[in-house]
Amino acid sequence: MPLVLKVIWWAKRNQLYKVAQYLHWRESMWISIKCPPLPYCIVGGTSYFRTGDIHENRCLENVFDLLLVTKGELYMRVGKYDVTVKERQYLMLPPGIRHGGYRYCIEPTEFYWLHFCSEGRFSISSDDRPDVRVQASKSKFYRRDPFLITTSVYGNLDLHAYVMARQYMQILSQVKVSRATHRKTYSTGIVPIEQQSTFFELLDLLSRNRQHSATSNNLASHISEYLRHNISRPVSMNELSTEFSYSANYISRVVKQQYGMPPVRLSLEIRLDQAKRILEESQCSIKEVAKKTGFQSNTYFSRQFKKYTGMTPKEYQLAAWGSVYL
Repeated sequence: MPLVLKVIWWAKRNQLYKVAQYLHWRESMWISIKCPPLPYCIVGGTSYFRTGDIHENRCLENVFDLLLVTKGELYMRVGKYDVTVKERQYLMLPPGIRHGGYRYCIEPTEFYWLHFCSEGRFSISSDDRPDVRVQASKSKFYRRDPFLITTSVYGNLDLHAYVMARQYMQILSQVKVSRATHRKTYSTGIVPIEQQSTFFELLDLLSRNRQHSATSNNLASHISEYLRHNISRPVSMNELSTEFSYSANYISRVVKQQYGMPPVRLSLEIRLDQAKRILEESQCSIKEVAKKTGFQSNTYFSRQFKKYTGMTPKEYQLAAWGSVYL
């Protein structure tokens, strides 16, 4: 067999051909593991990084690596992309992806980690597809029907899910790694059946978190709600990307699909709508209204308000209050 064909065959055998797809994971990527056979837990642990410590650079073959940050921030480079994993966020790395720290920790950081393996095939996709459930044969109940375990590669956990995930990870932690003491501590207290059942509970939790997480439309709605809750200041794309754990390009696309405008424009119109309500309901000065809606310049506020309503803020206020205001 020619060398090139051997390389292609070897890469496909080890599923490394999925690396190219995975490199775009920051725009919302999903890992689906086909079962049976079921994935199984190898070992879990906790790591304590001091200020100035950095995650090692490595590539795990045939092993998934799940990280859950409980304190501080972990700066990870996955392929050619950089991601900051904060408290209550997790990162799942599939096999064959080179990863490591891209900068040193700027504060003490603690995180759980879990290595697990699957002899079944896995796929990486940008589509949040529902789990595939095959209808069982009515006449042959002994047939084995496949299903998918699907979760996002990077995401936030709400408080309840975070507390549960911490409990599961704590049970699964058999290794404690401390950079302060340069020691690894091992524990063998957990029995294998408890280890695997707890691991499945964790996978189920992450899968359900994915099902309740934002789809494109829900994500756009959540972003709109976030902008309304932060109406007293302009919100940048970097802030939205950090808050919702999606790339700026992806956020811009889903918001534009639902609202017909990019997030920056949506933020501006939300603030201008609020300015209209304040002018209608109060006798605040134009300067006060501009400040309450996140405009540092009265001139810029007045210019944008006139473009939006066809009137200056003063004209709009006078029209709303009429002779009472005069």
